[in-house]
This record gives sequence, C-alpha cells and structure tokens, in this order.
Amino acid sequence: MTAALAIALDYIKRGWSPLPVHYKSKKPTLSDWQNLRIKQDTAARYFNGAPLNVGGILGPASGGLTDIDLDCDEAVAIGPYMLPTTEAEFGRASRRSSHWLYITSLGNTLEKATIEYHDPRDQKMLVELRIGGGGKGAQTVLPGSVHESGEEIVWEKQGEPAAVDGGNLRRS
Repeated sequence: MTAALAIALDYIKRGWSPLPVHYKSKKPTLSDWQNLRIKQDTAARYFNGAPLNVGGILGPASGGLTDIDLDCDEAVAIGPYMLPTTEAEFGRASRRSSHWLYITSLGNTLEKATIEYHDPRDQKMLVELRIGGGGKGAQTVLPGSVHESGEEIVWEKQGEPAAVDGGNLRRS
C-alpha cells in the first residue's frame, strides 16, 4: 500500500472525502473533483502508486469539514486568540498551524465555496474560510502531502475538528 493510499483511507475512516492532488501542488488531478466521492473500496483506483498529494473536499461532502486558512504571518499569530479551540490544526515548517479545521453547517447554508478576508490596503489575502457550499467545491491539501515549496504538510494537532456554530466562526 502506498503512503498516499494509506493517508486517503485514514481520512475516509474519519468521514472525510479525500481526492488525489498533483504532487507538490494544490491542483486536483481530476476535473469535476467537487463531485468525486472516493470510498474505501475505490480508493486504490485513485491513489495508485503515483506520487500524489491528498486533498480533502470540504463542506457537506465531508460532514461539514471547514478549513480556516491563515494566509499571512499576522493571521497565524492572532489565530489562537481569535479562533475557537480545535484539536485539528496543520501547517508546514515555514507556516505552522496555518490551517484550523472545524465541523460547521456553513456549506449547507451558504452558496459559496469560500469566504475571503483581504487586507483593505493592498487586497492581499489574510484569511480564507473554506466551506464548500452550494456545490461549488472547496478543498484543502491535507497532511501527508508536500507543499509547492517542498515542505511537508504536517499535523500540529491530529485530533477531531471542533464542531462550532458557523455564524460565530465567520465573526471570529
């Protein structure tokens, strides 16, 4: 069994919908990936020994899995003071704990894939709330993968995502 297949099977056991992503990339290997539902008995077809990253489809496809992507150093620094505690955080060496996972109903109630928060001065992304709503599809590259920079994506906390009220999370 390949590492990517083992990782994908672990995410399936957690109730998440994994998807194959090009190695050292954020781009899924398949078109129409947002409608893909890989199950334990079909996982080997998609994670077949080629070097791959493992993404996770967010929102209803994964039981409400929601990713807060802290896209700048300042957001990473204030995240622990502003965000609800969760036992599922990951990142990479140069940006540790930059992804915080939650379970919310936002993907069922909003017709958008993501909610973006930009710096009002230069419009750079500060935080992206990935919810996968409206069938539009949102995904995140999960631990066990390799970032575009070559850094491994690793868990900081590998527990269960906290179930939180999505409205409160949007205001955090």
